[in-house]
Amino acid sequence: MLCAKYDYDLDIQVKQEEAFANGMKQGISQGIAQGITQGIAQGFNKGLEQERIETAKRMLEDNIDIKLIEKFTKLTIDEIQKLQN
Repeated sequence: MLCAKYDYDLDIQVKQEEAFANGMKQGISQGIAQGITQGIAQGFNKGLEQERIETAKRMLEDNIDIKLIEKFTKLTIDEIQKLQN
């Protein structure tokens, strides 16, 4: 009967490599998920900002007071004044 000799160092090395590979997979998955989440949030915020600008432009066309535009769009007075030009 043949019995293989247990190689403790080889076993540790294999387990370390497996742990490293699993850690890399998990890190990549988390990074992708975080990137997607951030991309969606940035796209949403950009769309929201554009909607505020469009609302302010329509309000300016209707000669609504800048203070009211500021209040309802959350744009600064400087941002609104730039839209007037």
